[in-house]
Amino acid sequence: PPPPPPPPASPAVSSISPSSGPTSGGTSVTISGTNLTGATAVDFGTSPAKSFTVNSSTQITATSPAEPAGTVNVTVTTSGGTSTTSSADRFSFAAPVNITEYTPLSPTRICDTRPGNPSGLEGTELTQCEGRTLRPGASLTIQVAGLGNIPKGADFAVLNVTATGASAPSYITIYPASSISPPTASNLNVSSSMPVANLVEVALPTSGSHEGEITIYNHSGDVNVIVDEEGYGTLSQVQDPSGAASLPGLYVPLPSPVRLLDTRCQVTSFASDHTSYCKSLPSQNRLVPFAARASQSIEVGGLASIPSSASAVVLSVTMVTPTANGYLTVYPDGKNRPTASDLNAPSGHNRANEVIVPLSSSGRVSIFSWVATNVVVDVSGYFTSSTSGPVSGASAVTPLAPLRICDTRPGNPSALTGSQAQCNGDVVSPGGELTVRVAGVGGLPASGISAVVINLTAIGTTAPGYLSINPSTTPPTTSNVNWTRPGKPVPVLGIATISSNGDFTVYNGSSSPVNVVIDVEGYLRSP
Repeated sequence: PPPPPPPPASPAVSSISPSSGPTSGGTSVTISGTNLTGATAVDFGTSPAKSFTVNSSTQITATSPAEPAGTVNVTVTTSGGTSTTSSADRFSFAAPVNITEYTPLSPTRICDTRPGNPSGLEGTELTQCEGRTLRPGASLTIQVAGLGNIPKGADFAVLNVTATGASAPSYITIYPASSISPPTASNLNVSSSMPVANLVEVALPTSGSHEGEITIYNHSGDVNVIVDEEGYGTLSQVQDPSGAASLPGLYVPLPSPVRLLDTRCQVTSFASDHTSYCKSLPSQNRLVPFAARASQSIEVGGLASIPSSASAVVLSVTMVTPTANGYLTVYPDGKNRPTASDLNAPSGHNRANEVIVPLSSSGRVSIFSWVATNVVVDVSGYFTSSTSGPVSGASAVTPLAPLRICDTRPGNPSALTGSQAQCNGDVVSPGGELTVRVAGVGGLPASGISAVVINLTAIGTTAPGYLSINPSTTPPTTSNVNWTRPGKPVPVLGIATISSNGDFTVYNGSSSPVNVVIDVEGYLRSP
């Protein structure tokens, strides 16, 4: 009789693609290997595939089942047996992740407490604020989500808040309206009747009687406030975490801030002393000083590693020695100038503010100045768009109620304890640096943070100067807080890139010591 046929060869799996998917299952997985013909089963760990198709002796297409988070081996069974497991057949089930996507907006005014409605508001924007000057120790709760261009259900808002007409030195705290009392934090410091503006990121309650509302608290004196919407974030659940890095509205921090514009370089007395510095600026942005009531546009996309696909950029904008009391408005190039302001400065004094501004289709932004002034612009990062694709280092924003993590003033006036007391008594010397730890401080995550949204306040200055935030200890050529009027507290919002050690550095560019107070309003971490 003829010899018996040889036993069928055992199947073998050499690779699978993709190698991960959500715990809900449904991922189409291509299994490559040998001797796959006649497969009777495909298993993900101990669970059978939802379905599978044998394409050839070297390929099977299978649909993953629902499984708890973890990594399993994918095996194929034929009449020749079951494939031997190896590192080549591993498939990871990842739990869904919550991602907050940021949507930038052109500024839209939703509140002005000054009597007489000088902003020309209508509807709820008018009635919720008009004539409601904040008294000492008073709070004002206003609706944010559902007004202007911020939809109901938004999880956080980015607002430019201006305090004006103050009758006494004070500070203003902005926080989610569901909170019972103001946190130990501040967003604006007011020292005179001159307008003071600052960017604010604030979490929004998403349910309950205060859904979509914020509270504005004033500590002393009488003061009016103006609120302009700059953008918002919405929380969504991504079933397949492998695609999270491709979402729009993620933040990509630059390794260090980069200077894009300094109109002082067109002033002879400045340029003669700073030739190499001025030549280092982009040639297309070498603008002349701003005339009163004039606009100029600058190129951003394509410079300083900012891609043309970016939806918005984070800029630190500084007015330098304006010739009169005035303001700047920053907006996408080619759009109508909004009725809003991003930065207010008194005559002859330097003042900076952070701005998150959408880019035009050509990658440019416009800057309008009410008065003649020099302007300095630094860029620290950008937000992705729907056309950006996967971006290495992209991070999602997690908003927080304000959390104070540093106060260098002696005597611990903020009554900080534990890790949050890290800076107590550490006044920053002239030309000195202060390293501020973020990872694990005050309940912040101990790892994985790429940047933090902070309100940085300079206090107790005795000479003109500036502060810079940077992930390294190398002093940058950029600035975040600027002052020319000693003794007045100066706050500004900033996004501080975190070093691999979980900290960032504050550099004092003043000839006098300065105290620093830092409040965290949110953090960013990779999806």
